[in-house]
Amino acid sequence: MKQTLFVLLCFCFVTAAFAGKVVPLPDITKPKTITVIDNQVFITENIRVTIYSAKDFKKITAFGKRGEGPREFKIMDNAEIGIGVQVSVQPDYILVNSIGKISYFSRTGEYLREVNTHLARGPYGHNFTPIDKQFAAYGFYYENKVGYVAINIYSPKLEKTKELYRHPFFVQQGKKTNLEIWRPSLFFV
Repeated sequence: MKQTLFVLLCFCFVTAAFAGKVVPLPDITKPKTITVIDNQVFITENIRVTIYSAKDFKKITAFGKRGEGPREFKIMDNAEIGIGVQVSVQPDYILVNSIGKISYFSRTGEYLREVNTHLARGPYGHNFTPIDKQFAAYGFYYENKVGYVAINIYSPKLEKTKELYRHPFFVQQGKKTNLEIWRPSLFFV
């Protein structure tokens, strides 16, 4: 009880001390992620990425629609309750992860190119994050009928160069799952 009260008081103090103005964003209805970098705000909603100016909160652009072509993203059908596209904002570009590919856009939302991630042997559901000229990626895969969550390092050509982490996933096919023992640390690495 004392810890809860302390956390609540800290939250109230931080909110009061750093509160700014409330800005309506009528284009945003169900945000999944929000990233603020270099006076830009990047908000994802399933398959849509919207970019705002952090100075005046005017919309710069929005892009993304369901599909598998250029400028389109494929996501799981239940993305309303899960996570849609994942965005990694870099100094010179935006990398958007969707099923089967990573797409590159300029920081102003102009389409640059895409790379097929099915070439990367390893976990399904990759989320590639650039690290210098390589990528770190996490996802799920099956080996000998056991499901794993893993983090790997990939070359610029999406060749797996090193496995950093692997752990059996808490849900396994054909086995009863005890959700009482579920620990977020097994999923969010």
